[in-house]
Amino acid sequence: MTDYKEREDLENNAAPMDSNLETKGIINEFISKFSDLELEKKDINLRIKDLKQDFIEEGIPVNLVISIYKEVKKEKVVTDSERYERAAIKEWMHDSKEVDDALSKLV
Repeated sequence: MTDYKEREDLENNAAPMDSNLETKGIINEFISKFSDLELEKKDINLRIKDLKQDFIEEGIPVNLVISIYKEVKKEKVVTDSERYERAAIKEWMHDSKEVDDALSKLV
């Protein structure tokens, strides 16, 4: 998956189109492939919804499990320096009266 900057660079550096006919053909090919992927995505989303429902009926807190799963997945790609920075910032926030005051207004 490319990030926004990479995607922008790719779009800005795209090869110029030689003719309208060639352009239309390439766009049609893109749309065809894109719509196929959209259909696959729709199918996968429906399967995920059904899977969630099955496990909700079993009494599993599906949304909580998914949330924790995503946290664990994210933690696996975080660097040690980022973990240290997060821990330091989190500790500071827990000890900060200003943060407590701001949060008390929201909670």
